[in-house]
Amino acid sequence: MESWSVDQVCNWLRRSNLGELVPKFREEEISGAALLALNDRMVQQLVKKIGHQAVLMDLINKYKQQKYGLQSFAYVCEAGLPTLPEISGGNLKLCSARCRTCSYTLPNFPYDVKMEESAYLEGDATYVHINWLKKEYMKTLRNWKEVNNKMNATIQIRRKMICDKTPLKDILRLFPFLRCPYQLFREFQLLTHMDVYQKTVKILEIYSESILSLSPVKNNPINIMLQEHLKQNTDENILKHMKMTAACLLLPDVFGDDSSLFAAVNEEVKVLTPVLEVKNPFDVNSCRFALYIEKQEVAQLSDCTTALAALVAAFHVYNIQCPSRIQRTLKFLVSLIFEMDIPQAFLPGQVKRGLEIPKHPSVC
Repeated sequence: MESWSVDQVCNWLRRSNLGELVPKFREEEISGAALLALNDRMVQQLVKKIGHQAVLMDLINKYKQQKYGLQSFAYVCEAGLPTLPEISGGNLKLCSARCRTCSYTLPNFPYDVKMEESAYLEGDATYVHINWLKKEYMKTLRNWKEVNNKMNATIQIRRKMICDKTPLKDILRLFPFLRCPYQLFREFQLLTHMDVYQKTVKILEIYSESILSLSPVKNNPINIMLQEHLKQNTDENILKHMKMTAACLLLPDVFGDDSSLFAAVNEEVKVLTPVLEVKNPFDVNSCRFALYIEKQEVAQLSDCTTALAALVAAFHVYNIQCPSRIQRTLKFLVSLIFEMDIPQAFLPGQVKRGLEIPKHPSVC
């Protein structure tokens, strides 16, 4: 990379899904040597979008680690200061000073890189948090309290990346804990102040029996499969779980929506929007639930309740527009989660009568 020309750097940016940066890099004539000399201050001046800044620095640091065996600046800070989560004020300046001491000697850059010291420190702290989260995710035993703290501290950059339409794989590379259902639900709660999981549990507990009794789903293959498995079990908890699973999977059919945009049951995921992959839903030993976005698995889920909550949360957390052919199903769920009046206009007649929906459903 050190010997790359400007054209080679631009080609590398395109391959890394950073094609938007090419015009600026050409204008400033960033060669391979200049690319490797970039630090976060320079990147903040060179790159407008915060999400692109984080991705670019991550790629540069990763290359240095692979090529030279060097630790990233953030890792050096973390290793040198074991009490980093509590750093503030003067200690934070010390951390930044150590970072600069460990970095390359920078050449003269072709534009002004002077910034307020506070902005630089803020950027350094963000990269420290991101690198800590990436390393912690690889561990078997995780410090969940500190994970929560660092996810709180980095929510602003995540929201900026998502609003800027940063590719999902780049977001998950920097914030892999979003693959954990707990953190996905927590992100939803930070944004909405609602516990999507507990609300979803209540929704399925309240409406499962009514959903299964509706005529539109009587002869549905999911319902037929359920009835066969109910005959093979007597445990009340297992039976309740099976009914809730069936009710969850039948929701799109109840509302006349496209079920393929909701869940792929025992088949391949074919849509780009958030969707559930479900294998053997009523087999307690081999059932599998997963959340897919853009045809890639982003979370493994323990049961149908967790899966349904994750599906609702994914649309909100990743700011993805709901497809019109699944809109009525999600409107029903969102109305209950946020304790709003359910728009009666989009409810089929049999659903209105069968579910006996109260004016203010009690799902809290």
